[in-house]
Amino acid sequence: AADGQLLNGSFERVDAEGHVTDWAYGTKHFTVDPSGGRNGTSGMKYEGSGGAMLLQRVRVEPGTKYKVGVWVRPDGLKGDGFCARICVLWEDEFGLVKDGLGFYETPKIKGTKDWTLCAGGPAVAPKNAVWATIRPEVVPPCSGRVWFDDVFLEPYSTRAVESVYTSAYRDEQASGVVRLAASLNPLAVSGPAERLKGLFVFQGDAGDGKSLDASGLSANRAEASVDVSDIPLGKSTLSFRLMDVSGKELGRAERTFVRTDAERLRRVTFDRLGRTLVD
Repeated sequence: AADGQLLNGSFERVDAEGHVTDWAYGTKHFTVDPSGGRNGTSGMKYEGSGGAMLLQRVRVEPGTKYKVGVWVRPDGLKGDGFCARICVLWEDEFGLVKDGLGFYETPKIKGTKDWTLCAGGPAVAPKNAVWATIRPEVVPPCSGRVWFDDVFLEPYSTRAVESVYTSAYRDEQASGVVRLAASLNPLAVSGPAERLKGLFVFQGDAGDGKSLDASGLSANRAEASVDVSDIPLGKSTLSFRLMDVSGKELGRAERTFVRTDAERLRRVTFDRLGRTLVD
């Protein structure tokens, strides 16, 4: 994989025998749950007692700051151990842990909870680190059940709002409803989501516009929907603004959206491999 590129973090890809690809793990405690993930998709389920881990080795850049995390949903997970967490084992070019290399680990999670982000950062790759072994794991003594999903290892960012995007093809639409979403960085924002406010704003070239509150706001995502007829005709700047309860802006992201006067005709073709191409 490319530097810092973790593969199959959502556990969607499985082989012919039903095992998740790109990860090493024992099947005594871990099984693939096809509908046990955060959005009803695939996730990894731990059940039993004792320790177990998922393993993936990723090439990293020495001195680079990373954010690392995994979403977990514990159910009756109890014990005196660290229970559910994710850790990083830094290694040199020979795969050895020495000369100050070691662990980076997140806080433990146990009990019974809804999906919870288990994350931390910045995790700084030591100067002689070349590899990182990413380990979502259950650390004994611990027993119960816990689901893991959406593991990530990414360059660390201090941006509170990472991006904003729409459901419209190429951000162009003439009618109907368009879904809006913003990707948030939970490691750059302190405090619970209940103390945050999200605002989507369309600003037209003529100064007209449309503003709407985020109807769904979580630690890492904000969402809303709007009827295209409420958006200024032509080109608009779409921005998402994240604020605290006092109205202080914590971050924003922007992109261009175009409300067309009629739906554009798209040319659909197929290449020699049978893939669909939309112009």
